[in-house]
Amino acid sequence: MKEGHRLLRTTKSLIGRWTGTPGTGARSRRASVAIIAAFALIPLLIGAGLAIDYVRLASVRGELQRAVDAAALAGARVVVSYPPNDEAVERDARRYFWANFQSGRSAATVGASDPAVAISAPDRASVTVSARANIPVLLVGVFAALLPGSGTGVSDFVISASATAMKSQRTMEMVLALDTTNSMAIGSRLANLKSGANDLLDIVYGATANERGTLECPGGAGDPRCRMNHSLVVGIVPFVATVNVGPSRGRPGGVPPIVDPALIRAVPWGGPGPGNSWKGCVMARPAPFEEARADATPAESPFAPYFWAPSSATVRWAGVTYAGPNPWSPATTAETWPDWPVPGARDNRELVGWGSGNHAAGPNRGCGYPILPLQPYKDVAKQHIAGLQVGATNGTTSTLGFSWAWRLLSPQWRPWWEDVPGYAYGATSRLATSTPRGMPRDYDALAEKVIVLFTDGQNEMGDGTPDSVQSCCTSAYGDWSTRPLGSDPVRELNRRTVEVCSAIKEKGVKIFVILLYASPPTSILETFNERGCASGPGYFFLTPDGRDLRAIFREVGAHLTNLRLVH
Repeated sequence: MKEGHRLLRTTKSLIGRWTGTPGTGARSRRASVAIIAAFALIPLLIGAGLAIDYVRLASVRGELQRAVDAAALAGARVVVSYPPNDEAVERDARRYFWANFQSGRSAATVGASDPAVAISAPDRASVTVSARANIPVLLVGVFAALLPGSGTGVSDFVISASATAMKSQRTMEMVLALDTTNSMAIGSRLANLKSGANDLLDIVYGATANERGTLECPGGAGDPRCRMNHSLVVGIVPFVATVNVGPSRGRPGGVPPIVDPALIRAVPWGGPGPGNSWKGCVMARPAPFEEARADATPAESPFAPYFWAPSSATVRWAGVTYAGPNPWSPATTAETWPDWPVPGARDNRELVGWGSGNHAAGPNRGCGYPILPLQPYKDVAKQHIAGLQVGATNGTTSTLGFSWAWRLLSPQWRPWWEDVPGYAYGATSRLATSTPRGMPRDYDALAEKVIVLFTDGQNEMGDGTPDSVQSCCTSAYGDWSTRPLGSDPVRELNRRTVEVCSAIKEKGVKIFVILLYASPPTSILETFNERGCASGPGYFFLTPDGRDLRAIFREVGAHLTNLRLVH
């Protein structure tokens, strides 16, 4: 402003001096030249004023637009969170606006009611932020100053800017790999995990939507051939020291078997009825088929059925003698499983090995909750999460959580998943579902593949120490007493976990890891953080006690939600 006022004063002074009373001769000629020069200077002065105003206006306009852009994105990041919070949306939007707009620049002022923040209704899919700035300008003052008797009047220009940020339809295949080991029974860990996973689903689907995609009708609306082209599918892999692929995956005929039915028939399950047989868990395959080659199909590397042999032996640890780790009798053990022949049938979870009881017994002890392959419905995924139960005390193997999550996403496994009937289990019911045709998509398709793994501890397996609880159990890797992973099974499992994660990330799959652990040692941190499994620093989350699990899952959901600006 000082430069503009100085320019006006100089111009008036020159014109006043050059247009005084004319003389004769040389003096008159000089006066005439001065008058001509003065009037020739007017366009130059106007041009200079325009240039100054243009630079100032452009600067303020750019700054105002950047401020509303940042504010809209900040507000939209909150609006996609769950549960809805309009007050937080406006608060964050205004905070980001003022962090990006310098109100003192070029003497610009913003209205008292600006910025205005609006959330679209009823879908809550976008946030619009708008603002106006008043800017004193010089051009009108230049013209007024050139007139006799004028002052140095200054006028204001008003600049407006707005931005809308909205959630775009991101094509994504996502698997939640969830640790449901015995330690999840501590406090409210399991409840917090379920709440956090549900919040994540509400964010990526939208709070009101049950499926996401576009309806494609070859013959127009009403065509019976109409089908949904789903842009979001979700799978769930509960894991303990085993992973359950579902008992239908070992039956002759029907769905493509993951385990050869002949291998299942060869196992002495015992018991008086057909309910006492394989319940769906599989043994780990030999290296590298649970690590670098974990996506190899059963046709290339077969799976064997999980089986925990009966044992009435006792173990002694810390001066206390414990009953045998799995004292069941082939003549008396009867088991059922929630793959019911009729709706409403009851299941004996303790005998199967998943549930809160630690007195489970039988050939399937330690067999966890079944997986849910990729499917498109939020409600189905939520029902499966609601039915999760705490598993048996036979260890934790995140390696298997990652390897089975990869198999759900791998296009090599498409013949085992697409259009195959599956079920989401709840407390008293189950919902039928299936993986849509053509999924999992190829890696080079325009679809993002994501794994979100939660665990509340390190990989764990007994070391086979004689006369110790460290030799008590069986897992997908075999009987602990035989030391199937060597003398340091924790270190070996950590190494294998990093190996399978590296192979997954090489395929372009993004990995988020949520670790619930108070003061974890370096070996555990470097297994799960960006040095190991997580796809980067922003993909790893550590919580000491699980009370902030919901907030962490919401942050993951916000990360997975594409926000784009629409001006």
